[in-house]
Amino acid sequence: MHINIIITRLNIFLLVILMAGCGFELRGSADKPDYLKHIYVAGQGQYGDFIRELKAKLKSQGVEVAEDSHAADLTLTITDAKQEQLALTITRSDRTDQYQLINTVKYKISTPGDSEVVPEKIATAERVYLYDRYAIIGKSYEKEMLQKEMRQDTIDQIMIRLYAISEDDITNAVSPQPVSKKPASIINIIH
Repeated sequence: MHINIIITRLNIFLLVILMAGCGFELRGSADKPDYLKHIYVAGQGQYGDFIRELKAKLKSQGVEVAEDSHAADLTLTITDAKQEQLALTITRSDRTDQYQLINTVKYKISTPGDSEVVPEKIATAERVYLYDRYAIIGKSYEKEMLQKEMRQDTIDQIMIRLYAISEDDITNAVSPQPVSKKPASIINIIH
């Protein structure tokens, strides 16, 4: 019996060594890059569910959400966020019993000087929702849960893109082009 304990401990020890050797890390334990220490989140619906959940996700990853864009390493701007509901199937009695829910978020990432690190991208999530007119309360709860799940999916897509930014991306960020004023054209009027 004593031999079984020693073999079990030895197996666990070897498993830990193998996992460490292949680069395995527990989720969330990796050091985040320097550019992810302070992020400013800007955009539409500043107090909407999406922005609130995005900020909460950033904070849960150890990212400080700055109150001012000048105090941040990067600015994550949500340029558009919308939820759509499309009818998928209609019954013989002209009732919709299946919907497609679509959550679309447009975003871009820039430096404090407004240099574009990531040009406008789209994160999207879709779900199919079955409607039952005899279980309206339960189905409305299900729809809310699906919408929350889709918001989390789009937030996860944005987080993956944030973590994929390299130092080279920040160094090579495209500066905004100044708006040039065209000289007024002169029109000759011939009598």
